[in-house]
Amino acid sequence: MRNKLLFSSVLLAASVSLSAQKNATITLHADQGTQVIPKEIYGQFAEHLGTCIYGGLWVGENSDIPNIKGYRTDVFNALKELQIPVLRWPGGCFADEYHWIDEKEMLDLIAIAQSAPGAIAVNGSIVVGYKLAGLIGVVTAVFGTLLPQFVIIAAISVCYQIFCKNFIVSQMLLGMQAGVGAVIAVVVYEMAGEVAKQKDAISWIIMAAAFLAATVFQVNVVYIVIASGLLGFLRSKYGKRKIS
Repeated sequence: MRNKLLFSSVLLAASVSLSAQKNATITLHADQGTQVIPKEIYGQFAEHLGTCIYGGLWVGENSDIPNIKGYRTDVFNALKELQIPVLRWPGGCFADEYHWIDEKEMLDLIAIAQSAPGAIAVNGSIVVGYKLAGLIGVVTAVFGTLLPQFVIIAAISVCYQIFCKNFIVSQMLLGMQAGVGAVIAVVVYEMAGEVAKQKDAISWIIMAAAFLAATVFQVNVVYIVIASGLLGFLRSKYGKRKIS
């Protein structure tokens, strides 16, 4: 029964896709193009999974495996034949592995970034960059955070008006919204888990109150962060007096 249902779903999706394609019209004026897009924009990313990197791409200069400055010669030549303009690695969060920032520091920096106006990604890159390398780290982190977004959004904005009414594109955007929601939910779950590990009743109360204020009473996030910070300050001050 499950196989029949899955097969029917595939046929339905295929039929909808074909019907949408029949109604879509795209006109390309190649002779009117005047701008040259740098090839470096279309780079690739090597994922840190299993032995894909260590042993597969990077072996170190002292390895018995033939290498070019630590990169496997056979893989290097294969990538060269593919004419990849840019290969980015590492990716994701390697702060723990390289001992740049531990989990507690990262949570504190996220709290600081969230309390400031503006995008949390930019604010986070500012505080992390400053901690690691001062003002040079700030400039480098902000530039690295904004440049890919700028290029991607600029490219999307050019094509959005053309494809926004396309059924397939609209469904893709809808799916992306669900995916982003899931990613945010994972981050919230992990941060709540870190708070739970502290086994502090006051932290639990603050977290629950902040959740209710945001979801039930629709309180502005800025006020919630400021109030939580003040409560944390008062708790710390009261705790020091109690210890002394």
